[in-house]
Amino acid sequence: MSVLKKEYHSYIYILGLLGLAVSLTLSLYVMSIAQFVLLANWLLEGNLAYKLRSFFRNKPVLVFTGLYFLHLAGLFCTYDISSALDELRIKLPLLALPLIISTSTPLTNRTLNVVFLFHIAGTLISGLISFYLFHTRNITDIRDIFIFISHIRYSLNVCVDIFILLYFIFYKNSFKVWMKFVFAAIVIWLVYFLFFMESFTGIAIVLLTSVAMAVLFVIKKASQAYKILFFTVLIVSFAGASLYLHSVYKDLATSVPIDTSKLEQYTSHGNRYLHVKENKQKDNGNYTWLYVCDKELEEAWNKRSKIRYDSIDGKNSPVRFTIIRYLTSKGVKKDFEGLNSISSEEISYIEKGIANVNDIKKGNFKNRLRILYWEFESYIISNDPRGGTMTQRLELWKESLALYKNHFWLGIGTGDVKNVFAAKLVVDNSLLRGSGLRPHNQYLTFMIEFGIFGFLFFMFCLFYPALKQRKMTDFLYASFFVIALLSMFTEDTLETQAGVTFFVFFSCLMLFLKKQEHPKKNTNFEINIPDK
Repeated sequence: MSVLKKEYHSYIYILGLLGLAVSLTLSLYVMSIAQFVLLANWLLEGNLAYKLRSFFRNKPVLVFTGLYFLHLAGLFCTYDISSALDELRIKLPLLALPLIISTSTPLTNRTLNVVFLFHIAGTLISGLISFYLFHTRNITDIRDIFIFISHIRYSLNVCVDIFILLYFIFYKNSFKVWMKFVFAAIVIWLVYFLFFMESFTGIAIVLLTSVAMAVLFVIKKASQAYKILFFTVLIVSFAGASLYLHSVYKDLATSVPIDTSKLEQYTSHGNRYLHVKENKQKDNGNYTWLYVCDKELEEAWNKRSKIRYDSIDGKNSPVRFTIIRYLTSKGVKKDFEGLNSISSEEISYIEKGIANVNDIKKGNFKNRLRILYWEFESYIISNDPRGGTMTQRLELWKESLALYKNHFWLGIGTGDVKNVFAAKLVVDNSLLRGSGLRPHNQYLTFMIEFGIFGFLFFMFCLFYPALKQRKMTDFLYASFFVIALLSMFTEDTLETQAGVTFFVFFSCLMLFLKKQEHPKKNTNFEINIPDK
């Protein structure tokens, strides 16, 4: 029996949810504290026998927590018990939050709205701080402005908040008109910020989720005429986006015309140029490996920079390579005159790892497309995936599939992925060996860790709770679920504290949270799109 009154436990429970909501994008420390508060309050509230009976009778909740029990079962296969226990600690939210939220005091719809608004507030504050840092610090990598959580985790929270706000605007009658205008303004800002932070993952997820939700809505509610109109607009939009990407590709793929049979062989100082004609790598249309004179570059560079020519830059890339790419992007020869034609400020940019003159300006989406194009072009030419995150993912996925085939049935066990995957990269002499990178795909991670049977159980735990409770047509849950599923294609979403807490928190709020029912008016939280 509790020493506090029941309403006090309810207040603490709500404060714990609010703290967890706002901390998802602001503080890993507060995120942990909030969960400890929720757990301690749940235990001190008492009625544990009743709560446990309620938990074990709730099949959707029980199946969802099966994800944690899957990791416990994986202990029988693991070789690294220390790493396994650490993984079980990180993934405790998979067990604790469903247990607490599904058996705690019911909340009103208004309180639930406040929880969502606290999360949106946290996301805005975190984003504004990052925006401020961008404009007040000398930033060379846009990811450096995110000081609370990774830019990938932050973009996922932004995606969820966009659809929560759309839900408030179009489905909720609880808010006044002026508030909905404020929500619309926040949506515009969040979408802009995804472009500003050059988050391909976030932008792609918002677009794909929007299409999925629109298709769901049209199929369920729209008349035949509206269906025809919608799919026409969808096709035209897809065609327009394809044409835009093609135009960007043509612009980036265009080479500055040059007759390789008439290349100058010597610099104005009489030193010989290096011309690697077979290497077609380009920067801003200029061939990177034509007109290179290392002797003159080294002499001129060492006179102007404290970082030696044979050292590494601020991004751990060879300074020589960064210099050559930067000068190429400006369309000048890679010799004494070429290096001395750039300013002292540009020297500092190269020292920080900026390899293209266009990279100086951040927050440019077209420039991000250019970088992505260069990464793939470089990967195709050199078979070196280290040029960018997407090419690294391709290499990691290839290695992951090979590792999975070697452990097809039962996997390698809980906690062993990091070490076994690192060993696999070494054995295969991958250029990513020693990087400490993981598969960067949650589905592949579960396949490696638990084999085919564990992977199928993982998918069952993801889909069964929503299907059982008929949530797949709920706008709010369906949009979140699509976001989560898409994120798992390019990220190990459940392998970090921020990622697993993000996924479990929103899953529990939208699937398992008890809500107070008011008999005189419909306050049902779920929004089921009815059939025609």
